[in-house]
Amino acid sequence: MKRALISIAIFLPSIALAATDKLQNFKQLVYFVLGLVNLAIPVAVSLAILVFFWGLARYILASGDPKGNEAGKNLMIWGLIALFVLVSYLGIINIAQHIFGIDQSTYRPGYPGTVLPLIKPSN
Repeated sequence: MKRALISIAIFLPSIALAATDKLQNFKQLVYFVLGLVNLAIPVAVSLAILVFFWGLARYILASGDPKGNEAGKNLMIWGLIALFVLVSYLGIINIAQHIFGIDQSTYRPGYPGTVLPLIKPSN
């Protein structure tokens, strides 16, 4: 109970200031987080490709060793799963933006590019 009261007392000023223009700050926070996620996607795709090829190399180099072959095969499978999930994420987002006619430039702040070509909404 004492901890709850202390945490309420600590966060009470921020709750009191919630009546001001916090929506703009929240919107900026969401755009910042989305920008970080969109910047991390190409890095994650690169890591997934690296994991796949690392598993391929382990599979080839461990020819004849069942444990080494199994480890390489598992790395290749996880690399392909990661690639599928990342590319599907980008595809689903692009299709949803196209269907709903969302301007993609406003929802990709600070993002230098994309792995897949963006679908331009047709008017």
